[in-house]
Amino acid sequence: MRKRKKILSDDLVQNCEAGSAIEKELLEAVSLHETIDKYLLQVINLQRFVQEKQSTIVPSQGGDIVYPGRVDPDPESSIGHKIPPWISSLMNKYTSHHQTSEGPAAALTIGKLSVFLSSCLCGEIQCSSEEKEALAVLLQASNDQQLCFADGEVGGVLAALSSPSLHRPTLSRRYWASRVYNFLSKVIELKSTVIDPKALDALPI
Repeated sequence: MRKRKKILSDDLVQNCEAGSAIEKELLEAVSLHETIDKYLLQVINLQRFVQEKQSTIVPSQGGDIVYPGRVDPDPESSIGHKIPPWISSLMNKYTSHHQTSEGPAAALTIGKLSVFLSSCLCGEIQCSSEEKEALAVLLQASNDQQLCFADGEVGGVLAALSSPSLHRPTLSRRYWASRVYNFLSKVIELKSTVIDPKALDALPI
């Protein structure tokens, strides 16, 4: 009789231990599911937040950025990227040249600005001394294998702007536009400006 009671007692202990293990596993599973539910809730809230922010962004028309009137030399100072004054001078030149009595200049893009500056470099559009200095910096910054200007030789570059050598057939408007475009399209301060490579197609190769 005592032996039978001992067996029953052992069975009861084992059953209790097994029950405790199962209960522990269930509690762990419940805790895991609660954690997952909290995570999913945070994801859903984040998605809603992003969607609300996206709904407040006004899409640009065709991606073009319009510069009415003169350009602020430092429009991106709030995010740490300042447009160099010499680039602003050239952008202002474009804007003022295309300004009409009917309204502001057409949308400025890297491609359109490059085509315009090629006219300046070929002598088709007159430039002030300040604008010529800006063009000189542009020429130095955009050096390529075909024509290279040494750094610091601003005087020589300014003289070259009036030299017939810049206007020879091998240095066409298409060459100058492509050279300027290849440089300006990589300038980080102009990253928010539309590139518009098709604008160069208006010039003969």
